[in-house]
Amino acid sequence: GNRRSLAFGSAEEPKEALEEVPAEQRVKELSGKVSALNTQITAQRVQNDKLKQEMGRVREALKRELGDVPVERALEDGAGWTGRAQQISLLQSKVTQLKRDIQANLEAKLRSPGKSDGGGGSQPSSPQ
Repeated sequence: GNRRSLAFGSAEEPKEALEEVPAEQRVKELSGKVSALNTQITAQRVQNDKLKQEMGRVREALKRELGDVPVERALEDGAGWTGRAQQISLLQSKVTQLKRDIQANLEAKLRSPGKSDGGGGSQPSSPQ
């Protein structure tokens, strides 16, 4: 019986203090501790359920963002995967650069129209 009392007692309580406490009082104390722990467990379960629901919502949002790419592939480290937002940014940069190139080519053609047609319009015609 003494061994059980020690197992439930805190480390700070000396052995003599455990033996002096009546069994009914010790049972009452332990019942209170069990009740408090059950309350904590219930609270943790509720929090766990809320987190599971939130994770499900985040997973669904991630699926919508990823499109046809499996979520697991996006989560892998070093998979070489680029997200849609990153792809959009890269494509926008390319579009901006291509617009600059087109504008530069148009301006170059407007400045020197003779060079762009191969020089055929400025040569004299041959005799027939």
